[in-house]
Amino acid sequence: MSKLLAPKLSESEHVVQFYESDRFLVESICGLVAAALSADEGVLVCITDAHRRQLEVLLELRGVDAQRARQRGQFVILPVESTLGQIMADGLPVIQRFEELVGG
Repeated sequence: MSKLLAPKLSESEHVVQFYESDRFLVESICGLVAAALSADEGVLVCITDAHRRQLEVLLELRGVDAQRARQRGQFVILPVESTLGQIMADGLPVIQRFEELVGG
């Protein structure tokens, strides 16, 4: 089982997760998504298609109704390839582009 330390963050902070295997990454994301959804929090994940499929399987195995959360708009999955292309400029994310794409 993965270990991920997820400290309490303010609105302007974020977490960076370094990983050595795709399995660790997807298990870590699954834990964070499951916890957030069970707390009725909104979740936005920008992920590759292969990782998305793995994440959906793991969430289902945990009994998380990710499909229902997606239908309610509580759980949003964006494809990493096209999303980064829309929000990046000169190798850096542009906050205005991000907000236009996903909202404030």
